[in-house]
Amino acid sequence: MQAKEGGQNFLHGALILAASALIVKLIGAFFKVPLANIIGGSGMGYFMTAYDFFNPVRSLAVAGIPVAVSKMVSEAVATGRFADARRTFRAALGLMCITGVLGTVGVFAFGELFADLAGNPGASAAVLSIAPAIFCCCMISVYRGYYEGQRNMIPTALSQVFEALIRLMCGIGFAGAAYTLGLESYTRDGTIFGVSAGGPAAAEALLSQFTAAAAVWGVSVSTLASMLFLMARHAFVGPDPRIRAADATEGQNYSALIRELIHTAIPVCLGSLAVSMGSLVDLFTVMNRLGDAVAANPGYFAAEYAAILADGQTLEQLPNYLYGSYTGLALTIFGIVPAVTAVFGISALPNVAAAWKVRDRERTHRNVSVVLRIVSILAMPAGIGIMLLSQPILELFYSGRQLEIQVAAPLLSVLGIAVIFVSLTAPINSMLQGIGRVDLPVKLMLMGAGIKFVTNFILLRVPQVGIMAAPLGSLLCYGFIVCMSLRAICRETGVCIRFGDTFGKPLFGGIICGLTAWICRYQLFVDHPGKLFTLLSIGIGAIIYFILLFVLKIVTKDDILMMPEGEKIRKTLEKLRLLS
Repeated sequence: MQAKEGGQNFLHGALILAASALIVKLIGAFFKVPLANIIGGSGMGYFMTAYDFFNPVRSLAVAGIPVAVSKMVSEAVATGRFADARRTFRAALGLMCITGVLGTVGVFAFGELFADLAGNPGASAAVLSIAPAIFCCCMISVYRGYYEGQRNMIPTALSQVFEALIRLMCGIGFAGAAYTLGLESYTRDGTIFGVSAGGPAAAEALLSQFTAAAAVWGVSVSTLASMLFLMARHAFVGPDPRIRAADATEGQNYSALIRELIHTAIPVCLGSLAVSMGSLVDLFTVMNRLGDAVAANPGYFAAEYAAILADGQTLEQLPNYLYGSYTGLALTIFGIVPAVTAVFGISALPNVAAAWKVRDRERTHRNVSVVLRIVSILAMPAGIGIMLLSQPILELFYSGRQLEIQVAAPLLSVLGIAVIFVSLTAPINSMLQGIGRVDLPVKLMLMGAGIKFVTNFILLRVPQVGIMAAPLGSLLCYGFIVCMSLRAICRETGVCIRFGDTFGKPLFGGIICGLTAWICRYQLFVDHPGKLFTLLSIGIGAIIYFILLFVLKIVTKDDILMMPEGEKIRKTLEKLRLLS
């Protein structure tokens, strides 16, 4: 599992990316929480419509290239073909420059049509504002994949944190400025940025559209900043010295490398698009089917959401409000854990690919087993905790949006269970891609998306289920994908997964952790509803889980030794009698 010269081992690289992912998610919370408080549920509906459009377009444009570049570079380095590694980077850069331009033009051309098809025409300005980010993401993907293939996760980690900081500053700054200027304009002459507004309700809706678009411009600017950062770092620091010293005129010709890149990237792109199909299915079904349900059962929805309607929303605006609460609040919290666990797949891919290339089955098996166990250790307690403490967790971030929290809390409880499956999906897909089975994630994701579509289409129309159909569909979708993916990776690699050690022990520890936090929050601290006691409850549950990791022997001495400064950590844990 040790990397070659200049690289990081799997766990070291994963920890670097996990740390950056946590920082990025923390910064993202500082972005989305005040943004939700500025623009509310309706504004978040417009913002997330643009974001949900961005994800599949970005998947088509960029998702396969980091994987393809990482896989090809790691294989070239593993077999000593350093010139091929260098030429792979150049070929990918040219290919993605063209792809980025086409993607950006495509968003400008079809953004408004997409918003109309999604049943949310008010989101068209936000959708168009995301277009420049496509080109930047294409270029970013090449640089990140290049260094990940060298098992150097630092450039990816630094660029992600830098991008998140710029997104925070520009997104909130642009949104706040747009809201203030739009409000001043309406007060002065009854228009918002030159567009005539009617009464206060119409003005508020129009203001939400422009403010959401301004926030999306902050996202586009942040991707530009990240691209420039990676370009600058590459110019001044550069790749592995062995690659830098290689003669770029040697190795495979560029046409052969481009063919291999495309052959590897297309199935991965389709697989990533299939991952985004979940949000795309929600985008095209939730508001449209909820709109049908509201039209057919206005009395039920008027009674069920009386508080929201009393706050100024109309029945026609209710689907967008529910969708904004679901995507802007529940899905934001839901996405934290999978964002962290996905980095283990990114770090494992070049290690698995390099081991599989030279047919080192023992190292391949060890990589696969460690990845699954570590992801389970992280995902099990987090998912169960989110399920049991959905409302107090939402109140940590969105205390000023009680109506949206009432909508989002039961949805987040269901998503808590789905967190476990989603967290496993990306790492398993990365490992399948690493051993050359890039087709399997595509097939399984498409089948999972089909399950979600059927669930949404049928249940969203049922008033008593309504918006709850969306998280239920996600749970069924990813539960199916994980079960079939595990079966596939065992069959393809010959790995014999010890389900008790890999999943059973972390699940048991996660249940104890979640129940401890729930008892603290709803029994011991029931008379203290503040955020401090929610954090205290979560902290107590986490301490119990940390102890169980060693009592149940979920974490082993080998795991500790793989970490940076692992020997020092091992000695400390042995002194504390947590590690035998």
